[in-house]
Amino acid sequence: MFNRFRRRLKRWRYHAIVVTMVIVGYLHVLSPESLLREKNSTKHKMVHSSNTNWENAMQGYMASTNRSIYPDNLGRQRSRDHNPRRQWTQAENGSKPLSAAQAVKFVRGGHMNRRIRPFTYHSVKREYTPLINWAYLVTKRKKILTKYSFSYDIMPERLDSERPYLIIMVLSVAKHQRTAIRQTYGSVLRGKRWPGSNIILNAKLIFLLGRTPSEVGQAVLSEENVAHGDILQGNFIDTYRNLTLKVLMGLNYVSEYYPSTQYVLKADEDTFTDVDVLVRLLKKLRPVNSVLGHIYLSPPVLRTGKWAVSVYVYPFTLYPRYASGNTYVMSMDLGRCVVQNASLFPYTPIEDAFITGIMCVACNCKQYHVNGFTHWFERAPFLGEFLKGSKISANRVTDKLKYNIWKKITEKYRFKFVS
Repeated sequence: MFNRFRRRLKRWRYHAIVVTMVIVGYLHVLSPESLLREKNSTKHKMVHSSNTNWENAMQGYMASTNRSIYPDNLGRQRSRDHNPRRQWTQAENGSKPLSAAQAVKFVRGGHMNRRIRPFTYHSVKREYTPLINWAYLVTKRKKILTKYSFSYDIMPERLDSERPYLIIMVLSVAKHQRTAIRQTYGSVLRGKRWPGSNIILNAKLIFLLGRTPSEVGQAVLSEENVAHGDILQGNFIDTYRNLTLKVLMGLNYVSEYYPSTQYVLKADEDTFTDVDVLVRLLKKLRPVNSVLGHIYLSPPVLRTGKWAVSVYVYPFTLYPRYASGNTYVMSMDLGRCVVQNASLFPYTPIEDAFITGIMCVACNCKQYHVNGFTHWFERAPFLGEFLKGSKISANRVTDKLKYNIWKKITEKYRFKFVS
């Protein structure tokens, strides 16, 4: 019986060896190194035969970047002689090599899809607290309490063919630098793609400013707009108490010159926004008459300090629930309603409380709390949060941090030859 068991074991061992050799040989034939070695085996075949789709794709991409598909850049003959073992791979530590099919998809214009975490969101219901007289906000008004006359000292470049899906309005000051935003998340707008994404970003970037008392600063601002075409300057003094006026000016401009725009993102200068993630969320949710952001619950009204509001302007001790002003998104049907009805209320200098709180109640809009939006009390972001696609926006982002985040994102989805 023991001899019979030994004979069966030898037979099973023989079958296992045969199956293993077949699998190894099959994988060796289909490996990228074998395919490249086979293509470089005969000079006559490489010169006179028609190139395969894989080789054509590689040549087209590397020619556009002024490189060769062969690592030494000395032509096919030397590459055939040395026969280096190199692969297409992502420029990310520990990433797996790309297959030939993935490389063809990339260089033909396809883009590797980013893997992002799904964001949780929920509609925020109005809190009917006795601390707010809701009739004051919802009753239809006819008397104009605040007169707005919007005129523009500087206007951004506008093309007739532009039909932006999203307009990003960044609140800025003349003496501040805007280069970091233009070179990072603002550089992939107007029909371009976010690194690693296959979604075309049909968006536009506009910086909102007021007047500066310096004539030299005004001249520099005009030259900056000539160079970049993204400055919108209103006819009011640029102060902190005029932030509400600045946002209303931007909404009025978008509704007048870009009536087909569906959404507007309002952002502060010290924020960073993953526009690709934001557009994916908007196309999935498709909100109408809505505002999306980090919604504050039971926000108190301050009577002293930087954010003080007089009782004559707003008589209650609580604001309606509103979105954090660092970044929030508004559908343009709501934006038009805000512009039309803002003059019926006293001017409130707390921009986010007025635009996304008081006016949201007056326009009967819907509020969405999305966990990926930043807020005032949030810390500066870690680089990995944007690499994983786990954040929509971040607060307290310096220009240096913007460049670092953008560098990591672009390096993660960059393709190159490695040994």
